[in-house]
Amino acid sequence: WQGRLGGGAHNQPPASVADMMLSALSTLAAPAEHEISSLPGWGGPLPSRMYSGYIDVGAAAKQPMPMHVHYVFIEKEEQLDAGADPTILWTNGGPGASSMFGLLAELGPLLLNENSLSTPDFKRSGVPTLFSNPHAWTRLGSVVMFDWPPPVGFSYCADPSGTVRRLGRKRTATVQVTHLCRVEARRADYSSQAM
Repeated sequence: WQGRLGGGAHNQPPASVADMMLSALSTLAAPAEHEISSLPGWGGPLPSRMYSGYIDVGAAAKQPMPMHVHYVFIEKEEQLDAGADPTILWTNGGPGASSMFGLLAELGPLLLNENSLSTPDFKRSGVPTLFSNPHAWTRLGSVVMFDWPPPVGFSYCADPSGTVRRLGRKRTATVQVTHLCRVEARRADYSSQAM
């Protein structure tokens, strides 16, 4: 994910945010160093490969500070043909709500719920228990979620003066478009996926 805005046909901005999202996310893949090998509160193997990390968008979005957008990418469970399954973009409403909420309480393969704080494992360790979600969207396709705009959720701004500046609609849109433009393919498996 060494994103860039320049180079060849990529110099031209997409016709719309939707076109840009389709282009960037249809080729989504994550680097090996961002792969999640285990999760607290889950004792078994993960349902599928999961990745989590940051993409720096501040300079590319012409923002006055470094801005780091947090993402989670979860591959489809039980893949038979990675190129045949869609990539689903999830972002909670707002902007200003962490997409981790939706991932862990609604659509992800592992959920936190009202029973997470009452299991024997929780009583022993103090770590909330994750439960398998039989209705996970990852049964239909790969899921990518973003916490945006920074500083929402795990995304953050590194302002040199130590303060976080108010983003506003225009700056938020610029950060989101820049972030999606910086997502580039690392594996050909996802280049033919629909979104």
